[in-house]
Amino acid sequence: MLFDTPDLLRYIAANYSGAEKIVEIGMGPEDSVYKALKREMDAEILAVDICPSGDALFDDIFEPDIEKYSGASLIYSIRPNPELILPLQKIAQTVGADLLIRPLTTDSGHKPPSMKLMNYGRAVLWVEKHH
Repeated sequence: MLFDTPDLLRYIAANYSGAEKIVEIGMGPEDSVYKALKREMDAEILAVDICPSGDALFDDIFEPDIEKYSGASLIYSIRPNPELILPLQKIAQTVGADLLIRPLTTDSGHKPPSMKLMNYGRAVLWVEKHH
């Protein structure tokens, strides 16, 4: 678990309590946020990854299966590689979901101008509203 996971969870709970669906893209082996959301949120929580493990479903965000994201209020990704940011934005925009990125601390130069930088407790977040 990352040091700011509790703050990230609080942000999602405070802003998406009425969401019907939330999707994590690029879950990888660190699934603490996904599992906490499954426990605490009254919403469909999905996870996708190019190399899925656990509960994650397969998807390649460069050629996404948009149906997996349809109906989502929030799409989020934790520490995505910079080359994934544009496909993340395209998916969120296509389905009308907000996009939340918890970047690596060294990725500040990769923040797209359309994303708002937010500090929520100890969590540094990039947010783009579509919903």
